[in-house]
Amino acid sequence: MSEQNQIFLSLREIIAGLINQDEREIKPESRFLEDLGIELEDAENVIFAQIISRVNSNLGIKFDPELFLDADETNQTVGFLSELIQDEVEL
Repeated sequence: MSEQNQIFLSLREIIAGLINQDEREIKPESRFLEDLGIELEDAENVIFAQIISRVNSNLGIKFDPELFLDADETNQTVGFLSELIQDEVEL
């Protein structure tokens, strides 16, 4: 299994646990708001903050969520976040 795939699977597990959704329903193309109901615009968004906190803790990185939040809305998918995290892991 590739490292990119492992990061996606880890991210999917974190998201599924936080929103009480079956992991198999979370795909790389799943959009945070439209498909998962996770609001990204709200600065007080606890779920997204928890996702990033757990990713940082699990992978031993300091991922800056602004890299993702500044992206075009059409790119705000689980797969895109996984790619950005992969880039941070490789640094």
